[in-house]
Amino acid sequence: MKQSMAKVWPALVVALGSVLVLVLGSVSGLDAAPLRQSSGVEEAEVLAAAGVEGHLAPGAQTWYRYYPAGASLNRTDAVTLIFKPAVQLGVEAMRAGFQIFSLRQVTSGRDVDTLAPIGVGARVSRDGDPDTAEYLWQGVLPGADPYFVRVYNRTSLGIDFWLFPDDVVHLVRPETPPATEETPEAAMTALVDIEADFPWEGVAIGHLEVGQKAWYRWGAPGEIGKRREYAFTLFFMPGNTVFADRVKFELLTEAQRQARQSGNTLANTGAGAIVSRDGDPATGERLWHGHLVAGEAFLLHIANDSDAPIDYWLLQGDVERLEPEKYATPTPTPVPTS
Repeated sequence: MKQSMAKVWPALVVALGSVLVLVLGSVSGLDAAPLRQSSGVEEAEVLAAAGVEGHLAPGAQTWYRYYPAGASLNRTDAVTLIFKPAVQLGVEAMRAGFQIFSLRQVTSGRDVDTLAPIGVGARVSRDGDPDTAEYLWQGVLPGADPYFVRVYNRTSLGIDFWLFPDDVVHLVRPETPPATEETPEAAMTALVDIEADFPWEGVAIGHLEVGQKAWYRWGAPGEIGKRREYAFTLFFMPGNTVFADRVKFELLTEAQRQARQSGNTLANTGAGAIVSRDGDPATGERLWHGHLVAGEAFLLHIANDSDAPIDYWLLQGDVERLEPEKYATPTPTPVPTS
């Protein structure tokens, strides 16, 4: 009897092992499949204020840089993900969603799958459309550094998704306007923003059409790491009081510039204040004066939101009177014709 049982036990163990494999295989089939590696967080696009849309194949993921505006506007932040097809996915729709990570987390060198996200979208149902799945996160994200939103799809189907840096209840997709031939007059109105390094001689001279902007890259001089005083003075013509406040001058970091693109219109390091000291009613003046850390890089931003083209002179230092004869005459930036 003992010998026969000894022969039977190995067979039973093999049989039980086979059953366990089948059971565990069935259970693992219900688990979320591992995500394929993304193209890299470094290449993440900015989550624009108007939202972004895309498509994710099964097992795919994508990343977006998110510059929250809540802390500066004294309100909570929100991120909404809406995707389709929810009806066809059924309960599988729970395997797609989004997570929010900090800059420190994604640059730590660790696998983000082993980290606890600082925000996770929670399932909501508010738009009355049974074929859309909706996920919402709300909270406060302080600091000027970007955060990173990972949208993932662990389902067995491809999904179309829409991601918003806001609490969005209904998905509204704007209609695409019919294609029209561009006339030569319309082509001439196209404007290109000025992008340049701030000149070594300490003055940037130019011309801005209505709605045009200028961006100058500038490194704060001095002993690196030391906090010191700096000033910039912007003169522009015409500068009458009707629209003097519509010509802006600001200092921004690159991160703050990206935050502008994601809807945080208040992000800057400093903004020039309107002053009037030269006695010339034809010129407008803005002065910024403050402290910065030497060696840091900044963007000097001039925007013409007035109703007329302007000539401008941006000088380093607190300058009370413009002496245009010392400088070149501003010339309009060439406008593309095609």
